Amino acid sequence: MEVGVTTIHDVALRAGVSIKTVSRVINGEPNVRPKTKAAVESAIAALDYVPSHFARAMKSGQSKTIAFLTDSVVTSPESIDIAKGVAEAAAEAGLALFFLASEPDKSPFEGPSFDFIRSAQVDGLIYATHSHREIEVPEHLLEKPLVLVNCFEFAGRVSSVVPDDRQGGYLAGQLLLEKGHKNVAFINLQKDVVASRLRQQGLNLAFERAGLPPPHCVFLKHEAEEAYAEDLAQHVRTIMAADEPPTALFCGNDKTALRALGVLQSLGLNVPADVSLLGYDDFTIIAELLSPGLTTIAIPYLGMGREAISVLQDVIEKRANNHVRQAAKIQIPGWPVHRKSVATL
Repeated sequence: MEVGVTTIHDVALRAGVSIKTVSRVINGEPNVRPKTKAAVESAIAALDYVPSHFARAMKSGQSKTIAFLTDSVVTSPESIDIAKGVAEAAAEAGLALFFLASEPDKSPFEGPSFDFIRSAQVDGLIYATHSHREIEVPEHLLEKPLVLVNCFEFAGRVSSVVPDDRQGGYLAGQLLLEKGHKNVAFINLQKDVVASRLRQQGLNLAFERAGLPPPHCVFLKHEAEEAYAEDLAQHVRTIMAADEPPTALFCGNDKTALRALGVLQSLGLNVPADVSLLGYDDFTIIAELLSPGLTTIAIPYLGMGREAISVLQDVIEKRANNHVRQAAKIQIPGWPVHRKSVATL
């Protein structure tokens, strides 16, 4: 015999009370007699009843549900902690969470995943990107509470939570200077990457405050794996062939540092005895397994995800009370992770 889904009517019948009383117990309303409350809770447990999430949403006007839409964050080992932070904070706040991935090579705000978000009864949306970048937010999306993570809108209409890459570059400069490195080369990411210019600004500021000229900086030109590897190798060879080669290389991310280490070893150079090596990301799959362990600057992905929930809750609450929350770009600082690849001079 097929067993049907337990309803609030079944709970009321078993507890010997009205449906309204069951609803009051479920919603934590006051003025329910302890004996009555215990009877309802016992019936709920015995019947394994799960209250209808969307029925309660219709009554309260809020579903306590949010959607998390991303490009490749949930499949990227570097930035998956954004999703982890969102999930942790949502659970702590008692929020249900939909994880949805946008389609490759399409706008994140079109296609089946986004159509589901628009039709579903969700209180708000978090959109996160794999890399720190600018995005365009369509006008119709502004109707729903929205927070961006690891990305931002130039127009500044939507609150965003991003890494403080300028501060990260500054921390890298401080770390190297504290270790005695004044002759530093920076192998940066591509010029059009938002993080590239911000990290360079921070690095240059650290050296400027120390009364030193900015470090020599080169930009990688290619993203395709083979061209990228050759471009990087050529830069490392040229830098280390200088009359006064740098005592330290600062790389735009840990993957670049990994490849740079291989090139340095092919030149017969030892890290950190001959040249120090500093990464960026704290991509632990690389940083912890390299020999020597890679000193690097961590990106606060977990904290960014958690902060996004806090900001979204505030946006939802203010909108429910007909207030407007001023959009802001919230920058979360990273931190240095000390391992063995940077020597003290």
